[in-house]
Amino acid sequence: MANPQLMTGLGAALSIFLSASGAASGSAASGTFALQSSSTGFASFIPIVISGVLAIYGAIVGVILSHRMFDEKLDASDGYRHLCSGLAVGLACLVSGSGIATFVSQNTWVVPQKRSDQEEALLSSKALPTTPVMGAKFTIKMGLVLVFLEAIGLYGLIVSLILVG
Repeated sequence: MANPQLMTGLGAALSIFLSASGAASGSAASGTFALQSSSTGFASFIPIVISGVLAIYGAIVGVILSHRMFDEKLDASDGYRHLCSGLAVGLACLVSGSGIATFVSQNTWVVPQKRSDQEEALLSSKALPTTPVMGAKFTIKMGLVLVFLEAIGLYGLIVSLILVG
């Protein structure tokens, strides 16, 4: 027979670990773009903020489950529900963060830097360094897509809270 406290603890740990992994995945791609980008200004930090919210979802469920872990009236079905609750939010946030990372990476195009004739002669055999650039409509179109990608994690949080309920 499964130990319900162990299953609840595993659900709490998985919710935090998986959602933080998704947030890290999205933040890494978004942060790389934001540091290299100079054309979009403050709007280049929107994907970082959206990715960071995913870790908060896992932390919410982790705290709720950690408080439930010490309930002496837990039975095996409660333990399994709590494990599934942690997996629901954790996997949803992992997929959401991976989607954000893929979207930001694939929608960043490059513009070659201008060089003098002397630099062109020196670099003729090598690839030119490029600078990532996002379109001017970043805040509208891409922001909406990023919000919809983040909603996947929110749906996982809602399912998780229903399972804990």
